[in-house]
Amino acid sequence: MPPPALLDAFNTRLHRQLLFLANKINYPLPELKKQVIKMLKSANDLIREAQKHIECVDVKTAKKIYDESPDAVIVDVREAHKANESKLTNSINISRGVLEYDVHKECPDANTVIITHCAGGGRASLAAHSLKQLGYNRVFAITAPFDEIKQVFG
Repeated sequence: MPPPALLDAFNTRLHRQLLFLANKINYPLPELKKQVIKMLKSANDLIREAQKHIECVDVKTAKKIYDESPDAVIVDVREAHKANESKLTNSINISRGVLEYDVHKECPDANTVIITHCAGGGRASLAAHSLKQLGYNRVFAITAPFDEIKQVFG
């Protein structure tokens, strides 16, 4: 969560911009604010929406899936520098920002079991959702802290 002072500054600036727009188009400011607030989503909103369409798993379930699937791939979607600091023994790193561009190089088959992970589950969930949209049909997102994942997967 951003610091309160930053939120206050953002809200003040947003209020000024909305006031300017409301005056420009002759629209009541309170109504315009309601419309804008309806449109804005947080990252957590996107993660919750993604998780409705994917299979989220805990670490033990992920390990069981991995052990039972000889073609399984563990994709670390953290930024490369974080993956270089500490990574799972058998994982590959495809940062969330380039996943849709690069995943086909590592996983050319739509039936490949892909298990995504990150530092806490949010990016893994968004990544799994993107993979499903790309046509992969055996995708799982680990929704656990990295330290727990590292303990189980090594």
